[in-house]
Amino acid sequence: MLHDTAALGRLRICIKWRVGAGAMLPDGEPALKLTETTEPRTRKAARHLRALSLSVPEGSFLGSEKDLIARLGVSRPTFRQAARLVEHEQLLAISRGVGGGFHARRPDVSTVINAAVTYMLTDELQLADLFSASTTLTIEAVRLAAAKADAAGRARVEALIARLAPLEHVPQDWPDFHREETEILELLCELGGNRALGLFLSVLFQFASIAFPLGLFNGRDDLMQVRRSSRLKVLRAVLERDPQVATMLMYRDAEYITAHATPAIQAQVGEIGRLIARQAQQ
Repeated sequence: MLHDTAALGRLRICIKWRVGAGAMLPDGEPALKLTETTEPRTRKAARHLRALSLSVPEGSFLGSEKDLIARLGVSRPTFRQAARLVEHEQLLAISRGVGGGFHARRPDVSTVINAAVTYMLTDELQLADLFSASTTLTIEAVRLAAAKADAAGRARVEALIARLAPLEHVPQDWPDFHREETEILELLCELGGNRALGLFLSVLFQFASIAFPLGLFNGRDDLMQVRRSSRLKVLRAVLERDPQVATMLMYRDAEYITAHATPAIQAQVGEIGRLIARQAQQ
């Protein structure tokens, strides 16, 4: 039997902590979960630092260490851990010495892309997954560009067509072909006004170049020729502001590339090609 009130209190707290919310103590009292539900101090401080940096223009002075510790109400070790987290995210720049302190910063998009690619490389993604995702996003980028491109945007498309058309039947090596593909997609994403599409496609393209260096086109002059002709037709549909034709051309292009890929690659993307064909018929 426990008669010591303090000991009984400590036992009650321990039982509540271990049992969790919704359980009952022996005396019928609800066992409230006493595990810490509040945000950890370091993470909370990092969240506030992140919000502070994003609330002001890049390069703005946020304060000295002493100022920010007082503002956040945390200890120096907690603040420094939080600052390192936000600095790693490239949202915080630290200047040392007399008059030093913390400044707002913005991450470079290449850093974001590289981080995503590094994460994807730790997973066993297949070429079929990549083909499916990039095809879906590219079709949407084409549709938006054809629907939303203004006069200035269409002038850029027209200039690009004028540059690429004379080279339609000129053989290319893989690096040149890849650069043109990237240039066209970046323009289409910009014209469509959806920056997220551009970011996601950049991640997928960079990941593909690392994880699948041979890809679908390397060493396949026939497929590169088909794609060069196809993308010119797509650009002309965008110039004519015809989203329906532009997306149909992209569906057909993806279907053809899948059907004529090498057997090893075709085995991975065959099911995707059948899905694309069904979508095109709808």
